[in-house]
Amino acid sequence: MHKGKSMFLTILCMGVILGFGYLLIMESGQKVLENGIMLEETDYESTSSNIFYGKIEEDIEVFPWNYYPGDEAGLGWKTESGIHPMFQYSMLSDDDDSVEEELKSLQSWYLCQMIAYKTNSTPSEVWSIFEKKQHTIMDEICMVENSPVGALFFYEDILSIKGKRYQVRVSFTQWNIINFVCMEERGQDAGGSQGSSGTQSSVKKRMALGSQESAKSEDSRDTQAGARSQVAGGSQGSSGTQSSVKKRMALGSQENAKSEGSRGIQASARNQAEWEEGKESLAKILGESEEQMEEYFAYMSFLRDWDDTVFYVGDMESYANCYLESLQWLDQIQRGKTEKNQGLAYILERMEEIKYVENSMYNVEDMGDYKAKDADSALGEEKVETEEKMGVDATAALGEPEEEEYGLVAEQEAEPAPSFSYQIVDLKDMILLLMQGESTIGIFYDPIAQEFCGYNFFYEY
Repeated sequence: MHKGKSMFLTILCMGVILGFGYLLIMESGQKVLENGIMLEETDYESTSSNIFYGKIEEDIEVFPWNYYPGDEAGLGWKTESGIHPMFQYSMLSDDDDSVEEELKSLQSWYLCQMIAYKTNSTPSEVWSIFEKKQHTIMDEICMVENSPVGALFFYEDILSIKGKRYQVRVSFTQWNIINFVCMEERGQDAGGSQGSSGTQSSVKKRMALGSQESAKSEDSRDTQAGARSQVAGGSQGSSGTQSSVKKRMALGSQENAKSEGSRGIQASARNQAEWEEGKESLAKILGESEEQMEEYFAYMSFLRDWDDTVFYVGDMESYANCYLESLQWLDQIQRGKTEKNQGLAYILERMEEIKYVENSMYNVEDMGDYKAKDADSALGEEKVETEEKMGVDATAALGEPEEEEYGLVAEQEAEPAPSFSYQIVDLKDMILLLMQGESTIGIFYDPIAQEFCGYNFFYEY
């Protein structure tokens, strides 16, 4: 009887424990699932009427790099489909025999100019890097055909120039350069929340290396001590020495870990402070140069819409690199300067001429409609006069005049300047400044160096 009662109590307790455990696991699992499917809202902080702040998670790539085919993609100028970038096609000479090689060289030189500017070097210095490899930048591009804007081409590398390492990323459509970034490489501990994880990773590597060096040193001492102990007193002395060595290794590893961890935290805090200081500096620039940034926004929108990468200047024997001009312009804005160099001033002048001609063409087409409507109006007035003679109410016949039908007033009014807002978005190792209006233009900013480092075009599709 006693044995049966004990067995019953045991089974009962097991049932209670299993039931409680099951409910606990189910409840925890439900919480995990709820957290997994809920989207986290990004907190935005407004500092003025048109500046906002945001953040993009580390594993999210910004267009067009969300279509990057990856490291496994084949590199090279030639593809199976025969498609390749042609954004310098207008610069080609008439020599048909060397068109492909000339185009490749022209486009590579174009990018070398931009990279050289952001690395404080010369285009020839950048060009020599690829000469040593016996190929050009265009030979290192990869392509993906299936994107909403057609074929996309990518170039990505770390270039060592004048003792510094720079990360360079460029993306093209067939006729335009839609993304360019060139900034000094500092690793993941450059700033933001990612800085902490980058520093921790670096600390772990140094701790591992330190532990290995410590182990080697202690092994050497262990061997010597073991030899002495065997001469003095046999195996017991040797084992005692080994135990002492292990203790010192453990203590040394802990001290090393504490020291490196402390330095990692300090570095992360310092980088975070520099990051926030750079972000504040950017907001200040935007607040003080809104008119210039608006002009820059119109300029970049024009280059995107027209796929213009070069403009002939003056005597048609020289040309301006439109995107190099844009990078130089951003630096001028940052320094608070308003004057424009000759190349940029010429491009802006030509840009206005092109817009004027384009609008005039539409106006000429509309004039035909105006004449037709005027003829209809004349016929309508004749009809009214006839109906008045017949006793019909003229107002009822003619109806209320529709002034906006002709659109003449609207044509005479000046076209409103584009209005846009700024959104300062933290990325992994840089800031993306989104200028959002009728279109969206991105500008990359290095908050540690406190300088602009590239641009990005976005498309609605």
